Amino acid sequence: MASARSVRTEAVLIHAWPYRETDFLVELMTEKLGRIRCQLRNNRPEAFRPFEIKITQSNGYGTAADFRYTQALLIRHNQARLIGLYVNELIYRLVPSAMADESLYGSYLATLTHLELGIRVQAALRFFEQRVLQQIGHAVDYRTDLDSQAVVAERRYNFAANRGFIAQLDGRYSGAQLLSVVRADYAIAGALTVARECQQQQIETILEPQPLFSRKWSIATQAAQREPSK
Repeated sequence: MASARSVRTEAVLIHAWPYRETDFLVELMTEKLGRIRCQLRNNRPEAFRPFEIKITQSNGYGTAADFRYTQALLIRHNQARLIGLYVNELIYRLVPSAMADESLYGSYLATLTHLELGIRVQAALRFFEQRVLQQIGHAVDYRTDLDSQAVVAERRYNFAANRGFIAQLDGRYSGAQLLSVVRADYAIAGALTVARECQQQQIETILEPQPLFSRKWSIATQAAQREPSK
């Protein structure tokens, strides 16, 4: 019988479900253990607020206890929280359980901070999407095309999810836009659109046939906000 292993780590709540009378099953993004699901007794932490917690693992089963907050709430505004749900779902749906990477955890916290401050939000989201895709070996390669040729600024390209960019005379994207994404320099018109469209295609292909639910909520909310008052 495997012995129990206990770790204290910083974490953020991704999702929680009621379990039995007073407990919760919680999905956590942790600094030391990656994404992990465990049973938590009594109270559950606030979403989008880092805390330290003791996690004990035994025979593939985790229990958590004794959490205390280490920072203030990272996201307070409703619109930022809505986008934060999208970020959380990326982790929940794409990142394998127990794939520990402290740099991914740091990128996650930095992304939440960008959302709250409203600074370069779209660029921050594109960076985090690519970071998650890189973590699972499915990053979009903006440097080379499907034939392993270096992307040329003056050429045009189309994108095929899980395959890459294809050089075509009538391609949707310019090489200059692709290279701009590589540099995270979005001054070139359309570069952010390239990153958004290609990475979302990549994500949707990986998750088929189940789409990202939080993306649907975000689109529906934005559409409702645009509707004129009756």
